[in-house]
Amino acid sequence: MDRTTFFETLWADFAGIAPQAAAILKRLEEHGEEVRNDHVAFRTFGLEPIGLERLEPLVLGLGYTRLDEYRFDDKHLRARAYVCPGWPRVFSSELACEELSDWAQALIRSLVAQVPPGFVATPEVFRAGRPWAPLRFADYERLSNESEYAGWLAALGLRPNHFTVSINHLKKLRRVEDVLD
Repeated sequence: MDRTTFFETLWADFAGIAPQAAAILKRLEEHGEEVRNDHVAFRTFGLEPIGLERLEPLVLGLGYTRLDEYRFDDKHLRARAYVCPGWPRVFSSELACEELSDWAQALIRSLVAQVPPGFVATPEVFRAGRPWAPLRFADYERLSNESEYAGWLAALGLRPNHFTVSINHLKKLRRVEDVLD
């Protein structure tokens, strides 16, 4: 898959579940702006077969190189940033599941156990959605109370979590406040 197709399909998936994002893009374009994406972010569980170690070769295969690694202790996250000149940055994070409660760990392991063989074979995995059965709402609420990240990922699966506007590349709306207005 080439990078153009990769980002176009990611955006289509994201706009499908967050239509307000497409409305914001349209509004910026109506103001005469040519919007550039600063970065796209992905979430995953830090478990095989969908952890960062398995996903990273797919990002590298698109011509990206790893820029840096991060740790967000308060959110129980490990993350990596990737760059490719002329393209949006890619930010991937994984939940350090081993740091959650025994109940949350067991639930997450039961979800990840449903990931089909070969699921992490192509970059399409970044917009694949939920490869496990839907959660019971009570389990979603309990998991989200422990980790919003875990609840989001359990409910929505592997897909873009967010896209960002590169304000530095806007021509008319130069300040964050202007964009928000």
